[in-house]
Amino acid sequence: MPRLQFFDYQIVALVQFYNLATKNVNAGYLPLNEVENLNIGALSESYIKEIIKDLSSDEKVEYTQQKGYHITARGIREIEEAIFKENTFANKFYHGGSDFLLAYQSDAIPASDRTVSLDHNSSPYNETVAALDKAIEEFREDHRLDNDLSHEKGALLKALEGGRELLNDTEVNVRVATALLLEPLARIAEKFGDFVDENKAAIISGATAAAAQAAFELIKALLGLG
Repeated sequence: MPRLQFFDYQIVALVQFYNLATKNVNAGYLPLNEVENLNIGALSESYIKEIIKDLSSDEKVEYTQQKGYHITARGIREIEEAIFKENTFANKFYHGGSDFLLAYQSDAIPASDRTVSLDHNSSPYNETVAALDKAIEEFREDHRLDNDLSHEKGALLKALEGGRELLNDTEVNVRVATALLLEPLARIAEKFGDFVDENKAAIISGATAAAAQAAFELIKALLGLG
């Protein structure tokens, strides 16, 4: 199975807003201080907020100061169209919930529910951190896809910065590192790689794709994922 992308996380969030509304939980509202309780895998609170922010900008969810977030009529139409199509990601998550999401993520990257120790004095660790720092900087400074990525760029940067901070620990959870580092890097490599294929003169974006891919491979090895 492919790794979860930003759009998949939006679907996961929207399904849960839909469930709140149709089951009349809290009158369909999610208070702001409960946003981190959404079941969207091992993601940071800031990343989850970026997902909701993007849904809000697309008018699929709406925020009221008194009650919090709730799904809009537009959001309901879109998610109902998705969840009633057989064998789609939305349909499977709607019916399978957290069990499906866990199985999906486990299939995407095997043996993710464990921790690994990091030796900060080792060459592989230092090489990996240097590659990640380069990938983050290349992505931050490459503005060619800013309009296309929109809020997703900010969310990806926050995830990567959180993942970089995670690597300062001597022990990390592989699932968390996957969500904060491997998935965003795979997304960046894919997006900028496609852009380079379509625009042969896009040297800067080629460097961004290459840096993301290099960091992805090193982090994957550091986490013992092959």
